[in-house]
Amino acid sequence: MLKTFMIEKIEEEVCSDSTGKMTFHLVDENGDCRRVTGMTFLDKNGQPQGISSQSKRELPLIENLFSDRHKKVVDIDFDHFNKVYNRELDKTVNEIAYEKVLEMEKEKKLSYRIARFFKIISTEPVSENPVHHATMQKAPEQNKSTTQSSTK
Repeated sequence: MLKTFMIEKIEEEVCSDSTGKMTFHLVDENGDCRRVTGMTFLDKNGQPQGISSQSKRELPLIENLFSDRHKKVVDIDFDHFNKVYNRELDKTVNEIAYEKVLEMEKEKKLSYRIARFFKIISTEPVSENPVHHATMQKAPEQNKSTTQSSTK
């Protein structure tokens, strides 16, 4: 779905050293007026470098308006976003898929399916400490060198 917006006015407000607010006053191709606001990320000179939206649904609109804010008329294609966003659930396809995987992991039936498709060679406990896990992943030579240097 291709939509055309005319940017009538842009209001900018600084909220802190690193954040701001940008409000776009728009008129769409049907003559309907609307206002869209996003939070901006500011560089050390106070210039906006990026923008985000509180609503996932407005994210493609606000990002495109921000990118083309120097234009008077902006055409935005919402087709891709509409394919990956479920309006009823207010979630993207990736969020829905992630939740489904978590649900499948809870089912006892899943362990049977995994055993059919994968050969489990060994199992080991997963550490809750990411630093410990990262050191376990090092090559044996690296572990030896850190052990030797720490004993000196």
